[in-house]
Amino acid sequence: MNAPQAPDPVKTAEAQSQYNTQAATTQQQLNMVDSSNPFGSTSYTQSGTWADGTPKYSQSTSLNPQLQGAVDNAYSTLSQPFSMDTNAIESHLMDLQKSRIDPMLEQRRASTEQSLFNRGVRPGTEAYTRGMEAVTQGENDQWNELALNGRSQALSELLTARNQPLNELTGMLSGTQINQQTPQAGVSPVDYTGLVNNQYQADSNNYANTWGAVGNIGKTLGGWAFSDERLKEDIHATGEKTEDGIPIKTFRYKGSPMMQVGVIAQEAKKKRPDAVRKGPGGFMMVNARELMGA
Repeated sequence: MNAPQAPDPVKTAEAQSQYNTQAATTQQQLNMVDSSNPFGSTSYTQSGTWADGTPKYSQSTSLNPQLQGAVDNAYSTLSQPFSMDTNAIESHLMDLQKSRIDPMLEQRRASTEQSLFNRGVRPGTEAYTRGMEAVTQGENDQWNELALNGRSQALSELLTARNQPLNELTGMLSGTQINQQTPQAGVSPVDYTGLVNNQYQADSNNYANTWGAVGNIGKTLGGWAFSDERLKEDIHATGEKTEDGIPIKTFRYKGSPMMQVGVIAQEAKKKRPDAVRKGPGGFMMVNARELMGA
C-alpha cells in the first residue's frame, strides 16, 4: 500500500480557475436579460470569444423616438460653437428692440398724438411740437437703457436658448436609466481546491490508520508481526535491548507517517531464529510475544 500522493498545486489551481470561469460565465449569461421600458430597450448578442475561449457579448441600447430626438437636438446644438462676441449680442439687442420696444414706443407715440388732438392741439403748433419732443426724448431714453442694461439680458437669453435642448434632455433622463433593473442571479463556483484537499486528508488519515494497524497485526496472527528491514525506514537505535540481547529500535513502515518501536527481523534471527519466520510476500516476521513480551 503506497502513501497517497499530495495534490499538485499547479494542476489544482488550474482546475479551480476553470470552475471559477465557468461559474462567472454562467452568472453573466443569466444576468444578461433583454429588457425594455418607456425610455428604450437593451439587448445582448454574442459577438465572439475572448482569448481563453469564454464568450464575448455586445450590448445594444435603443432610445424611444422622443428621447432620441432630444438627444439629436442636443448634439446639434453642441456642434455649433457658442459666440459671446459683441456682434452676436448687438444683433440680439436689435431683435429685442424690434420685437418688444418698437411696438411699445409706437403705441405710446400714437396715444400721445391722440391725447393732443383730443385737447385741441394740432400739428404745427408749439404745444404739439413740445408734446412730441417729449415722446421722442422718452424713446431715446428707452433705447439708451436697452443699450446700457440690455447686454446682460441679451446674453442670458442667448444662453437660455442654447441650453434649452440640453435641459430638456436632462429632464427626460433625470431619475431614469435605460437599462431596466432585472433580478441578479448569483452562481458560486465549485470549491474544487477544498474538495481535493479534503480527499487528500481523508486518504492520508486512512493510510496512517492502516499502517498503524500493521504494527499490531501480530495480535491477530498469534503474536507474529512483519518486522523485515526491507519494510522499514528511518531506523534508529534506542540504546535498549530485549532480554535476548536484540537491539530495540525506532522506525517507520515505508510510506507511513507513524513512528514504531520494535526489533529488526534480520537482527532478531541471529539471536532467536525460532522467533523469526517468513511471511506473505517473502518478508520476515517476528513473534512479538516471544521477543518483546507483547
